Amino acid sequence: MHRRFLNDGLISELHDKVSEALQKVGIRFENEEALELFRAHGMKVDGQYVYFTDRQIEEALACFSSFEMGEITERSVTSQLFYGVPYILDENTNICRNATVADVVKMYKLGETSDLYGGCGIAVVDPCDNDAEDKYLAQIAMMLKYSDKYFTNGFRASSYNTKDKEVYASACKAIELIKEFRSTGEDDNYMNQCVCPMSPLAYDDECILNIKAAVVNGQSVTICPCSIGYLTGPVTIFGLNVHDMAIALAGTVYIQLLRPGTEVYYSVCSTQSDLRTMQPTYGSVEEIFVSVAFYELCLSYKLCSSICAALTDAIRPDYQSGVESALTTLMPFELTQLDVVYAYPGLMSGFSCGSFEKAIYDEELVRVSNRYLKGISLSLDEGIIEDMYKAKTTDTFLYTKSSQRFREDFFMAKGFYKGGIAPHEYPGKDELKHNALNEISRRIDNYVLPQRTLEQKRILNRYLPSQCKY
Repeated sequence: MHRRFLNDGLISELHDKVSEALQKVGIRFENEEALELFRAHGMKVDGQYVYFTDRQIEEALACFSSFEMGEITERSVTSQLFYGVPYILDENTNICRNATVADVVKMYKLGETSDLYGGCGIAVVDPCDNDAEDKYLAQIAMMLKYSDKYFTNGFRASSYNTKDKEVYASACKAIELIKEFRSTGEDDNYMNQCVCPMSPLAYDDECILNIKAAVVNGQSVTICPCSIGYLTGPVTIFGLNVHDMAIALAGTVYIQLLRPGTEVYYSVCSTQSDLRTMQPTYGSVEEIFVSVAFYELCLSYKLCSSICAALTDAIRPDYQSGVESALTTLMPFELTQLDVVYAYPGLMSGFSCGSFEKAIYDEELVRVSNRYLKGISLSLDEGIIEDMYKAKTTDTFLYTKSSQRFREDFFMAKGFYKGGIAPHEYPGKDELKHNALNEISRRIDNYVLPQRTLEQKRILNRYLPSQCKY
């Protein structure tokens, strides 16, 4: 097993504490149907708290594919544009505002016109001008209209965004809509439902209903605890790990009782709180420690886990934003052995705000990071001496017709300014922002709406907001 951050002794201690938490403290499930399911399978239930033995955990983990890290031959940063934010930092006014349907559409257009993104998610939660009868289904319909990428749903149906507050019905209908639209088979996995349990030590009713909708409809689930140290989680890094793993394993048991064999994945968005402001700090070294330790703890249970990257607490795409995003992207590779981290370009102020301008900067960060992770070929260029002979007569290497060899070793930044400066010169414009705004405009102009059949348009028009109907 590949491990560098945690040693075997600490892993064993963490396992013991997780087991003790599950057996003695318990996990709260705020849904009577879920509690009845646990009782029916002989598990200890006291009020809303469920208690789990080591054997029950082991039986659940044996139901789906185990994961073991093999030899790492390539490391990379993969990415998907920010999603699930309530606010947008407007790049034209520099004002933070409520997100709109136009922002949702803009996000999909930028995502579809980049070669970096393999998937998509719901950009913003509850756009303020979403006039659809069922606002949750409207989000799914917009995704199906504007994107063809694989869908990871980090958003959930709730009493605030569903018709008549029918959370479970809307969550199921969303999956049925994707299936009907894409004409997928009964057992196809065409989306992943990411859920964030409600810390401390609980799955709230809406979280459980969204899990159930995904599982009974044959979709995979990612469990992503989001605990805040000193507020909704323990006060230490390893305390957060124990708390979060206990929650994750309890949720895994519930999922396997619903439908044995359902694939479950894991991530974590837990961090410390800043005691001066009582805000979570995602752009911090400690957040990286929490994530890396949780990742290695997952590996010890043979669970597939991922690490989030390009995080910042900044409220502007400024120096703080750049430093924190770079740290959270590259530091995990230095602390542990992993093949990939998942960046979400454009996230700001934790997971509270999205910035299209920062998304362009973060895309450059992803490219630079991947260049770093690729490394260099440890073999000499056979043309070295020949180039030197030519340079003797030309006094330059510019005309050696070796641009291809040059590009193999040297990365050329796409968006960062590399034009130099002269004495007494002060650029009249912000080159970095100027380039970012131009890139946004170029991509929006080049976006082509995916082709849809008349039947697909008819299906989507039942749920789309008025601004987006065909």
